[in-house]
Amino acid sequence: MSALVSKSTPWPARIALAAGLLALAGCNRKNVAERMLGDPAHELAAARCGGAGQMLRPLIIEWPATDRASLESRLRRGLVVVRYEGCVVEVLRECAAPAGSYDYLGITRKSDQITIRTTDELYANMPLTAVTLEAKLATAGELNVSMALVGNYEAARARFDISELQGRCEGATHVVAAAQVGAFAFYTGAAAEVGTELEVEKVAGVGARSTASREILNHDGDADACLGSTPTDTTPPAECGALLRLELSALDGIVPTCQPGSVWNGSACVTNQRAASEAQQARDQAKATKRAENQEIAWQLCGIQMQCEAQRAGVLPPEGDAYQRQMRACTAMTSVMINDYTRPQARKCIADAPSIGCAAFETCVMGPDSDADADADPDFGEPDEFGEPDHGFGTEPDW
Repeated sequence: MSALVSKSTPWPARIALAAGLLALAGCNRKNVAERMLGDPAHELAAARCGGAGQMLRPLIIEWPATDRASLESRLRRGLVVVRYEGCVVEVLRECAAPAGSYDYLGITRKSDQITIRTTDELYANMPLTAVTLEAKLATAGELNVSMALVGNYEAARARFDISELQGRCEGATHVVAAAQVGAFAFYTGAAAEVGTELEVEKVAGVGARSTASREILNHDGDADACLGSTPTDTTPPAECGALLRLELSALDGIVPTCQPGSVWNGSACVTNQRAASEAQQARDQAKATKRAENQEIAWQLCGIQMQCEAQRAGVLPPEGDAYQRQMRACTAMTSVMINDYTRPQARKCIADAPSIGCAAFETCVMGPDSDADADADPDFGEPDEFGEPDHGFGTEPDW
């Protein structure tokens, strides 16, 4: 043992000093596109659409024909990167993901009918253009979509990190992972103003002729052409490849742009005050966890040393209140010496103790001498993880 320890030194002080000598030698693109500020209507609509693109399977049947045609051609050239924020999906034509393409997979033909009667249903089903359709819904009382689905275009790989993108990708948030295709008609309900009469079963094969006058808001594809589809098709039937719905996959590695006065906390934009409070709580919790672990390690070290002291003296260790008092005193002194440098060695000594005996245990705990520790530890004397001076295990603290 060190010359600082003698046989007359009480054993709690000895284990504290021994623990104090335990040490190890050496220590040795941009963000999401800027939010459209200053437009209250957009901000309100964006909130109803799910903020920063939380709905990942939006219908696009209400898109203008020119936009739908452009997207169809882009899907044929390779993976499509988009900015999806609030109620807006923007195809980034000059941004490219690593080499990849879409494969067509046919399915058993299906028909689907969506009826929209409330603004909540409108935003849930058509978030991308809901803000422009609210007036039409209010006038018509009901909006309907009849669809025939025959297959999907699917990307072989749908997860990308934003750092992998190439080109002008400012504001990129998602890639198009898949797209449903077929034929559809989008039209007003019976309460709508008189418009073009529509035979609903002609659109998607739903099986009943409509006698009401309906205004067709948009349509694409031919339901009759879809009747020839099979699950083994490698391409959709001619005139039955209209885009119906997109499936979007969020890019990894994005730190969203938050409003002034707020920051991203890993899952949402929060106020600076809340972020500071959350960060402080996390630091306090980490410190509390380390303190609890240090207390447990110190208690185990002291328990082993108590057994060794009793064995050396040829007596049994104390019990009851005497045991608790000595353990508390030893633990209080020893836990101060346990930190990020000494904790791993302390765990090793505890794990090895049953097989190495008391002498080897004390050697394990002692570690290098204090001078070597001070030379090896670049943070010697600096505050430790709890803001206290880092004595290391090799210098007796000033109690």
